[in-house]
Amino acid sequence: MADSDARLSDHEWKWKMAAEGKAIYIPGKTAEQIKVEMAATAEGLAQKSARTITMTAGAWSTIDTAIPDVIEMLSDVRNVLHELAYADDLDQPWVNSVMRLSARAMQSMQDKEILVLDQLDVAIRDATEEDAA
Repeated sequence: MADSDARLSDHEWKWKMAAEGKAIYIPGKTAEQIKVEMAATAEGLAQKSARTITMTAGAWSTIDTAIPDVIEMLSDVRNVLHELAYADDLDQPWVNSVMRLSARAMQSMQDKEILVLDQLDVAIRDATEEDAA
């Protein structure tokens, strides 16, 4: 290493070597820096966040059954789409029937379960985080 190179920082030296075609240098973070950041992010995501959400008793009652109902419906939709994806002939009579029944089932949830879950989503987003005591 030349005397002038000794005065270069690690970053500057790597840039110089890359500029001379002697190395490839992609500036970034060290593995240790990334590990520290990932640990801090994981710690932040694991912290509890309290919020107070006010909704009507009727809405809470509907939410109690809406969440498992919507989860079940999504599972059913996944199963239908899986079957359709691997069907050899989409012109079969059952395909149109299954699609109509699936659409009707989803539409029947629109005015009750999906509506109240949308209200819950808005209430959660409008709620402010409470100070941890």
